[in-house]
Amino acid sequence: MSKLNALEQVSPFLLEDVPNEIGTIKKNAIHVFKQWYSAYYKDQESDIQKVLLQEKNRFEDHLRNFGPEKTVEMLCNGLIVEEHPELKEVILIPVYHTKPVNVIFDDFKGFMIILYPVEAIEVHDSMPPNSLMRMTRALSDEKRLRILKILSSGNRSFSDLVQLTDLSKSNLHYHLSLLRTAGLITIHHVPFSNQDKYGVRAGVFDDVKLMLESYVFH
Repeated sequence: MSKLNALEQVSPFLLEDVPNEIGTIKKNAIHVFKQWYSAYYKDQESDIQKVLLQEKNRFEDHLRNFGPEKTVEMLCNGLIVEEHPELKEVILIPVYHTKPVNVIFDDFKGFMIILYPVEAIEVHDSMPPNSLMRMTRALSDEKRLRILKILSSGNRSFSDLVQLTDLSKSNLHYHLSLLRTAGLITIHHVPFSNQDKYGVRAGVFDDVKLMLESYVFH
């Protein structure tokens, strides 16, 4: 594909101008991915494909039983995409190598892409599952417990939390990231803006109790 054709194909979907060097960017990206595949991915491709196939079945089951909005929240660990007149479609893509975080691309016209993490099914009964470890670690810090206490009274923006916690922005971002990856809080994402708000995820402490009991007593 020539640079001109690449620009013509991509530009209708972007909110910002397409960089003039997009052809070079594509060429370099392909080179990097080929090297990555040869050095790493090809030896794990079969196992990762099995994980992604399992996730496909889980996604279809969630969509059938819970509907699209709840499916996004459940699979993306508390991510709630708010309605927006310009948002027509949300595309979920399961990925293995970004776990345990979501990666959101909403700089497209009319649609949003969310890369959400999937993990292999854990088979070692003697070891606590990664999801339980993330939850217990997130709850083991007094600053994060205080953030949860603040959020229990209602959703708050990042700026609100900076004022209410007296934490630096970088420190607050760190603690929110741990709470998010543990699935303990929601993030209400407003597409095409920086107006996200955080809240406590409904029923999450019941989930912690169930996961602890399931691991300890079974």
